[in-house]
Amino acid sequence: MTVNPQNQEYPTLNGIRVLSLLWIISGHTSQLASVFNIDNSFEWKSRVLEKPLYFYTLSGPVYLGVDSFFFLSGFLGAKSFLTVTENSGQEVTLVMVIRYIYKRLRRLQPLHLASIPISIGLISLVKWGAFWELPKHQWNSCRKVWWANTLLITNFVSVSESCTGWAWYLSNDFQFHLTTPLVIFLYIRVKRVMFAVVTMILASCIITSTLLSYFLKLAIRQSRMNYWVEYYTKPYCRYGPFLVGMILAIMFVNKPCLHIRTRAQAILGWISALVIILMVITLAFVLDDTPSSYSIMAALYQGLHRTLWAVALGLILVLCHEGYGGPLNTMLSCGTWSFLSKISYACYLTHPIIIIVYCGLQETLFHYQDINMLYLFIGHSVLTVIVGIILTVLVERPFQRLMHI
Repeated sequence: MTVNPQNQEYPTLNGIRVLSLLWIISGHTSQLASVFNIDNSFEWKSRVLEKPLYFYTLSGPVYLGVDSFFFLSGFLGAKSFLTVTENSGQEVTLVMVIRYIYKRLRRLQPLHLASIPISIGLISLVKWGAFWELPKHQWNSCRKVWWANTLLITNFVSVSESCTGWAWYLSNDFQFHLTTPLVIFLYIRVKRVMFAVVTMILASCIITSTLLSYFLKLAIRQSRMNYWVEYYTKPYCRYGPFLVGMILAIMFVNKPCLHIRTRAQAILGWISALVIILMVITLAFVLDDTPSSYSIMAALYQGLHRTLWAVALGLILVLCHEGYGGPLNTMLSCGTWSFLSKISYACYLTHPIIIIVYCGLQETLFHYQDINMLYLFIGHSVLTVIVGIILTVLVERPFQRLMHI
């Protein structure tokens, strides 16, 4: 569990990963409570849905944390596969592809499958009462469609009633990794063809997301079920950040350093990254996404903002890696992030369970205040870290070691 960030090639990724996880926990803390447990939901809507200062709890921007995960996964997956091909001195072979897919399954499934009985067991502790609906829905869904988690197809099968609904991310992630060997194969054989194919796929994802958003009038700020079923969980709408990560990994392997040669280029890179981040977050509050007056700009935002977010993260990674990160690089490369990054997967899988159980155990409504949500966020985060450590030590690490025997 101990990690020395000095020995890691890209320590900045640890900070990005953990901060993205905390952002997601913050969003789930606020949104699940606002739906089921607060007595002043109108105040919550008027405050949180209209003010950009609440980007850390709003459903639109807050789930960009998941796109950060996709970006990191694409980058690290492509980097790993490229390293294997370089060390072997061969082109992409069927054996390499099978080993890569098996390694990904070995990484995802032990903890994922263990989280299902844990979820059912903890939710069974919730008393039947006024706030039972959310735990009950989760409990019934796991009884019906647990097998979809086993096959990693929860983003296509019973999406609205999936067991551990947050596992849609794992299905997408695994499906994305199935494409990594093909992209690397094209890169090794014919680079121009690879870049042409990647450009076409990226354009297709953006166009598909834009058209779906426009014709279904998908809201940005307060999403409805069709947003979740038709757009949010679908790989053809979420592939962009993963693809950006793969392209960046290929760039690093092809040219390990000196992508930025002058201080002026570094300044331009930082300005570009910060402007993209500011626009992506701010436009979620500015654009009109009401069904009666849905605009093409809202649809374009839905189609572009996730990929643009990944581009901004890529710029930050390049700047930090080449010595232009300054204090931000120091902060993101802190050793604390290295440790938390090791348990981040377990934390992602368990934090919704903790929040659902907490919401279900309440006997009365509580009043929404910023301090209340901050207190809940801190409490949920601390409990998540504790449970994450336990599951990493008792489930994930032993299984990983067992598979190496």
